Amino acid sequence: MTLGRRIKLARERLDPKMTQGKLADTFGISDKAVSGWERDKDIPDIQKMPELRRVLRVTYAWLMEGGNSPPPAIDDPEVLIEDRAINLYRKEQRRVA
Repeated sequence: MTLGRRIKLARERLDPKMTQGKLADTFGISDKAVSGWERDKDIPDIQKMPELRRVLRVTYAWLMEGGNSPPPAIDDPEVLIEDRAINLYRKEQRRVA
C-alpha cells in the first residue's frame, strides 16, 4: 500500500466525513495538495509528518511503512506512546532553547 493510500485510509477511518479540504486546513494548504498526496502525485513535506501522524492518529511506522495492514486503532497504545514521547521531546527542546 502506498503512502497516499495510507493517508486516505487513515483520514476516512478517523472521520468518514473528513474531507481533503478539512485535512488541508489543518496544515494551511489547499485541498489539491492533500489530493496530490492521496493520489501519490506528491508527498507531504517532511516537516508536516509529525503533525500528520498526530492528526490521523497513526504511528510513524504504519504511516511510513504500513504495508497492507489496516491503520492502528485510534486508541492504540503505540499511538499514545508516540504522542507522549513527542510531547516530552518538544518540552525539552523549549527548555533548552
